Amino acid sequence: MERHCSTIVEALKLAVQDVAEEATLIGVELVAGQLDLGIQRHWGTDHGIGSDELRATARDIIAARQRSGRAR
Repeated sequence: MERHCSTIVEALKLAVQDVAEEATLIGVELVAGQLDLGIQRHWGTDHGIGSDELRATARDIIAARQRSGRAR
């Protein structure tokens, strides 16, 4: 696992950016899984963010992309 971020917020931001382009093409569960992997890559496996929070963030990403008109 890579670990480049000094804060969990920074790791989450990078993970969101990693999946934002594809967020409207795939389901919430898959986006949540990708977020988890991205946070692990940028922070480590000990991030402590639960699956409910990951799914909520995934739904937010998808909704924001749809509102901005950037949904495909």
